[in-house]
Amino acid sequence: MSIASATTQESQLPWFEDYPENWEVKPARAYLSQTKIKNDGLQEKNLLSLSYGKIIKKDIEGYFGLLPASFETYQIVAPGQIVLRLTDLQNDKKSLRSALVRERGIITSAYVAVKVERCYKPEYLNYLLRAYDKQKVFYFLGGGVRQTADFSDFKKLPVLCPPRDVQEKIVEYLDNKLAAIIEVIEKKKKLIELLRQQRVAVITEAVKQSEYRKDIDIDLGNVSSTPKSWNRKRLRFLTDINPKRSKVSNLENIKVTFLPMPLVSETGALDLSEEKDLNAVYSGYTYFANGDVIVAKITPCFENYKGAAVRGLLNGVGFGSTEFHVLRPLGELNSRFLYYVTMNHFFRSLGELEMHGSAGQQRVPTLFIQDFICSYPDRGEQDEIVKHLDQETSRIDDLIEKTTEEIEKLLEFKASTIYSAVTGRIKL
Repeated sequence: MSIASATTQESQLPWFEDYPENWEVKPARAYLSQTKIKNDGLQEKNLLSLSYGKIIKKDIEGYFGLLPASFETYQIVAPGQIVLRLTDLQNDKKSLRSALVRERGIITSAYVAVKVERCYKPEYLNYLLRAYDKQKVFYFLGGGVRQTADFSDFKKLPVLCPPRDVQEKIVEYLDNKLAAIIEVIEKKKKLIELLRQQRVAVITEAVKQSEYRKDIDIDLGNVSSTPKSWNRKRLRFLTDINPKRSKVSNLENIKVTFLPMPLVSETGALDLSEEKDLNAVYSGYTYFANGDVIVAKITPCFENYKGAAVRGLLNGVGFGSTEFHVLRPLGELNSRFLYYVTMNHFFRSLGELEMHGSAGQQRVPTLFIQDFICSYPDRGEQDEIVKHLDQETSRIDDLIEKTTEEIEKLLEFKASTIYSAVTGRIKL
């Protein structure tokens, strides 16, 4: 049986081509009404948050930066309601902006919370709004510099809705279909995590680091200790740490590579596509050059192994996030060997213990980098180790990339499945 009638009508909605003849289109206010129940007196303490299309729980006791009284300004939401984030529409076109509430709690009043009229199924409207989100419908709402909308904008939005029995069929179909897709996605995510762990293990085994402080013990599993023939020096004697900008002060106003944190991956890959005028980035950003090694210093980027051996920079010079430490080899270390030292489990685990700062803003101090005792063989052996690791990590990185692409295709299939169902194209 089709969830749609045999005939279709020309769409009144620019983001849908057509839909079944017996489906109706009305403004959102016909199906949804806004709720604004303030959390006066902290009557609710179940803190919720909208995260990439899901409502998740937060620890109200550990929620840094807010005093308990601040949560009185939050709004109370209940199961069956839908939450929408209609802020910053101009700048953020990746986040999923709506989600179904499944438990009573509080959420920031910056979000729009709506309840669904009795004759309509919340789960169906939640799926429909997800399709709207993927079609970028919300980005036509609101105004201002950051393009923010509220319920007065949203309530005029045309909403497509089939009869109640069809809504129920669609929800049942999508619940089952998407559960199977999500299960496959989760398995592939676990595979990626295992591959990343394997990558770190391969590096840790080859670039043996085992000295720092006698009072700290890091479990390296079955990794063998540093060979006695290897040299040992603190990084302050092997590298120029965070070199000064004066190195490039004699250059004209040229174009240089710009690297914000998102353009540096956990596997050392760099996206070098962004370029800026040297004069625009000379002050206020981190300076580096070809041959340098950059290490993310802020949580969680440091723990996630963000960093790279820098090469291929436009005009040999780059600037980027202030959350990088820069290490410039002084001659004894192969640049890529140094990179692998910073990707070693021992280096990252010790650095994590040395972090300081407020919750969510903890950073690895420069002193840790300076005092880290680097173990290294002569240049010939370094070159051999680098050659081996380049081959092994490349193989693992290829598998990670392939699996990531498979996840992206599954997410696209998931989105297209929702779209087809809520527009009456699926036959049950």
